[in-house]
Amino acid sequence: RSAAAVLARVWAIQSDRPRRLRAAAAVVPAAPPARPRVSLCMIVRDEGHNLPDCLRSAADLVDEVVVVDTGSTDRTRAIAAGFGAR
Repeated sequence: RSAAAVLARVWAIQSDRPRRLRAAAAVVPAAPPARPRVSLCMIVRDEGHNLPDCLRSAADLVDEVVVVDTGSTDRTRAIAAGFGAR
């Protein structure tokens, strides 16, 4: 909802630009829309047994992985780091 609200505001501001700026912008071809970046954020604790399968299943779907560890005593942190998670 937050992202939708921000986009709506950006579009509103863009449509309020002076007419001459809109005309100049129309001459310059617009860049193709970029694929949105997707982040996966997980809050975990002692999930070493589930984490590899979970991260593998999301690998092709996200651009970054953030694992917030809340005090694991197993290998959760090492496994997350092995998958490139921050």
